[in-house]
Amino acid sequence: SIPSLWKQAIVKPIPKTSSNAIGTFRPISLTCSVTKIFEKILISEITSYLESHNLFDFNQAGFRWNLPLNETKCTVVHYGNLSPRAQYLINGTPLSVSPSIKDLGVLMQSSLKFNDHISRIVSKARAKVNLIFKCFFSTEPGLYSRAFSTFVRPLLEYGSVVWSPHTVTLANHIEGVQRNFSKRLFIRCRIPYSLYPDRIAQLSLPTLEHRRLISDILFLHKSIHGFYSYDRTNLFKLSPLARSLQLSIDGTCYLLNSYIALLPISDLIFCLFLLSHLPLILSCGSNANLLLPRRPTPPNRIVNMTTDLHPKPNEDQRN
Repeated sequence: SIPSLWKQAIVKPIPKTSSNAIGTFRPISLTCSVTKIFEKILISEITSYLESHNLFDFNQAGFRWNLPLNETKCTVVHYGNLSPRAQYLINGTPLSVSPSIKDLGVLMQSSLKFNDHISRIVSKARAKVNLIFKCFFSTEPGLYSRAFSTFVRPLLEYGSVVWSPHTVTLANHIEGVQRNFSKRLFIRCRIPYSLYPDRIAQLSLPTLEHRRLISDILFLHKSIHGFYSYDRTNLFKLSPLARSLQLSIDGTCYLLNSYIALLPISDLIFCLFLLSHLPLILSCGSNANLLLPRRPTPPNRIVNMTTDLHPKPNEDQRN
């Protein structure tokens, strides 16, 4: 039987939004640490069993408990100028119309722009940076770098493959958080002033723009190789190459003789992005950590590519 202490919890009402209305509060149960560990193990085992027996529906996107909808929490957003702007009702209650809505933590605007979302996450990140410098008084740069990577950077990178900025202004707005952080860190740790590229080089921090690029490439790579369970037939297709191509990446020559991504979508910008980063997309393995520098490879080495676009191991690697 489960110990009685494991069943006890301290329930605290936490507002879901900035409003203090009663309807916005949700109960948060604070249980003992052993209960949380047990729940993690149990969820992991159940999920593993369901996945191994293909019991998850392909179209399942969340919980299905047939719970009644709360009309006050439902909102209509009209996308595009050709939208009829019709009025929608649930159980006879008309739904309110909003210019934006937050979906899984990402603020979606009716214009399909993400200016408001970026402004929101930048504001939260700057507030978190201020809190870091209020809580710590150390002069150790590594401490602040780890704190920034742990508490601030996730705010600026969550869901970036959806909202990644397409203008220099928005990109600089996001990068300004790390730029300001590194400047304050150098002042706090009494390090001589240097320019932003030199500062992040000393702190071993890549630019936020570079990390978003890596996330985009990794997402595309996994999409091409079928690591995501969604229908991608309308996005791109894989076709055999008419002839082998030779690409040089970091001194390594790759022979591509299998597949390449073709996008039927008439999006010139994305196609140019894909072609400009194709070597990195095709060369990265499924478990590769793209955020870490790769070990140098001897120059003029020929690596044959298999149909899954991964390098074949040589004799030394097999042993």
